[in-house]
Amino acid sequence: IGALIVWLRNALAHVGLRRWASKARPGLALAWEATLRRVGSDAGFGRHLRVLESDHTTSPCTWGLVRPVVLLPTAGADWPEPQRRFALLHELAHVRRLDYLTMQIASLACAVHWYNPLVWLAAVQARKLQEQACDDVVLNAGETPSDYAQFLVGIAGARRLSLEIPPAVGMVERSQLHGRVTAILDATRVRGPL
Repeated sequence: IGALIVWLRNALAHVGLRRWASKARPGLALAWEATLRRVGSDAGFGRHLRVLESDHTTSPCTWGLVRPVVLLPTAGADWPEPQRRFALLHELAHVRRLDYLTMQIASLACAVHWYNPLVWLAAVQARKLQEQACDDVVLNAGETPSDYAQFLVGIAGARRLSLEIPPAVGMVERSQLHGRVTAILDATRVRGPL
């Protein structure tokens, strides 16, 4: 029953994500499109993915393995260029790192070992490390740490909570924000790849 509950929650969340994707706008706003072209060419991103814009989210998120989806908030078209760049660099890093796959493996482990709190703690820790690695990608692209940290805090303040978001790799989780901002602003932190 415990495993079934975990799987059911994950399945319902995926249904919600598909619904968001189906209701998303068919084309990107000009601002998002221009930033995506610049970020994609700078990062050398050649993997096929769908980038959609939606009124249903206030925070960028991504999901999918074979044909990944990056869902951007419609309101983000009004963000300044650097903030759109932050969001796209972060989400494309999740896609490149295959974080959705590792999240699904962690979800499978949590379903099978639903009774073991250490498995749940390991899944939370893996999620934190994914976010820190993607934050490092943004900062290694030459972005200013204080501006990026302020952007994350702003998104966390505007983000609507939803039960449909867990299988997506979202940009901000309020419970992890303090640790992420502290790590972003730590000038002594090594940000190189493993």
